[in-house]
Amino acid sequence: MNKRMQLYVLLALFFGPLLVAWIWFFQFESVRPGTVNNGELVEPVVPVGDLRLYPRDASGMIAPFADDWFVVIVAPQVCNERCERALYVTRQVWIRLNKDADRVQRVLLAGADVRFPAAEHRDLDVYDLDDNARARFTDSNRAELAGGERIYLVDPRGNLMMSYPMDFTPEMLSDDLKRLLRYSDAG
Repeated sequence: MNKRMQLYVLLALFFGPLLVAWIWFFQFESVRPGTVNNGELVEPVVPVGDLRLYPRDASGMIAPFADDWFVVIVAPQVCNERCERALYVTRQVWIRLNKDADRVQRVLLAGADVRFPAAEHRDLDVYDLDDNARARFTDSNRAELAGGERIYLVDPRGNLMMSYPMDFTPEMLSDDLKRLLRYSDAG
């Protein structure tokens, strides 16, 4: 085999797999990698880190969404069965996190007159939900977020990045949180 033929064989061995992979990726959509998350990604992310809220157990406004991961429950006007179930399930997911539980905070955003079983949720941070906060979490331009009866994930940078319906399963949230905490050095 002459030198020129050896060069062509060497180039084919190097560039051939790249060419096949490129053709395969762009011609066959079914083999493209997908996402593994269970929640719905909020695209683009909504910044809520600057949001100032009134905590129920203290005076003065604070900006609560920083430095940790947050599981946020936006309560409807009345904390009904679905709301109470969401509180219970998020508590169970938080307990499941075990050693990573200190990296995740549970938050309930509720109107001042919303009542919930506080004795059962001592680890829950409760903030009064005003119109500004509700608008941030329930962007009316996005049909999947409208209504506000959802569970949200806020990242340590203060960005609303994922949401779940109120009738989510514990495994959905638990799997996503464990994956996020495993690959995140923040929070």
